[in-house]
Amino acid sequence: KRYSSGMYVRLAFAVAAHLEPEILIVDEVLAVGDAQFQKKCLGKMEDVVREGRTVLLVSHNMGVINRLCQTCIFLRNGQIASTGPSAQIVEEYIQTGFTGQAAEVAFSGGEHDDIQFVSARLERADGTMSSIFRSDEDVRVQVTYKVKRQLAGISLAINITTSVQDSLWSMADWEEHPQLLNRREPGIWTCEWVVPANVLRPGRYFIACGAGSPSCYFHHPEPFPFEITAEGTWRPAYQQFGVSGGPMAIKMRVTEPKLKTEPIPGN
Repeated sequence: KRYSSGMYVRLAFAVAAHLEPEILIVDEVLAVGDAQFQKKCLGKMEDVVREGRTVLLVSHNMGVINRLCQTCIFLRNGQIASTGPSAQIVEEYIQTGFTGQAAEVAFSGGEHDDIQFVSARLERADGTMSSIFRSDEDVRVQVTYKVKRQLAGISLAINITTSVQDSLWSMADWEEHPQLLNRREPGIWTCEWVVPANVLRPGRYFIACGAGSPSCYFHHPEPFPFEITAEGTWRPAYQQFGVSGGPMAIKMRVTEPKLKTEPIPGN
């Protein structure tokens, strides 16, 4: 029987949590699993802390680190770059992430998942690549991913988060193209999400890609940054959402995914 990476993580966390260890080491457990599983993980880790035991949390989710941890260590290239109060170190990490941010990113990992994200690129409406956008221009997010076998009931989505990776706004491809739930053929696919202008407030954001179903999660690569500047003419829609705003009814646009190449036999 084959198990997804998400199922392995669920089992490992459940076993570790019930052993009641003095030190609980948790490495990126929140990168997989559905919202309910992640909520249970957070609750269990908070229980461990309240009982006076130690949690060593390894994560790129800055919101969770701020919520759970009093002290933080920032690792860069396998070396300790700095250590201190979580709020201070998280801000340092965020600033580092936005230095020289790229408009195109190649993802790593996912080799053993049925869906693997390959790359993503950020474009303006005219097709030029950029990771910095005026408030009055659309943000086009083009995602390339690999489907390794015929799949059904699978959702692919992007999630826009704050700079500390608190979720703000997500959109799945099947919401505009419901036929994708019926079947996805093997091969290399591309899909484009369009974030409408005058919606996100000026600020720094991350985009997270994810794929899965209610019972199984696949490859979830590390989020990548982009920025909305104060340049441009804002319409009232801008005030509804953003760095400190809440959810709203405005949707992203999603182009119908295209099959670029058929899979190579044996891959």
